[in-house]
Amino acid sequence: ARVQLARLSEASGPELVRLFLELMIKHHEGALVMVKDLLATPGAGQEADVFAFASDVEADQQMEIDRMRAALGASKES
Repeated sequence: ARVQLARLSEASGPELVRLFLELMIKHHEGALVMVKDLLATPGAGQEADVFAFASDVEADQQMEIDRMRAALGASKES
């Protein structure tokens, strides 16, 4: 993480945008892995509140990933 932040702090312009989006996509993908792991654990996510929260996290994070991938694609076309 320290190396990634150093690269981010040294970048500028389109390179900064590209790197930021790539790192944020990875960050959000990590949340999806945690939700998947939670729901794959026997007995986890059985409470309605926990299941609703995990489902919301999954939907929100995937939506953000999709937006960032679209932005990344647009930044590569510029």
